[in-house]
Amino acid sequence: MHGSVRLTQWLLAHDLLDEHHVLTMPVVVGGGGHRLHADDAPATAMRLVASRTTGSGVVVATYRPAGAATFGTVGA
Repeated sequence: MHGSVRLTQWLLAHDLLDEHHVLTMPVVVGGGGHRLHADDAPATAMRLVASRTTGSGVVVATYRPAGAATFGTVGA
């Protein structure tokens, strides 16, 4: 389903999304846009289940929720 950031935030808050398709465009722009997740949203781990790159360089990544997020450190 395609929708607005506000719709996505509402669906996430009510645990109604089972898959996220994130498109990363190969451009650099200044400033910000709309955040996909609200600042007060609980952290959720996501598992990458598929990815591909289009001919124009757009990366399409598919994620599924993987429970509560855990945090650690990156070792050397």
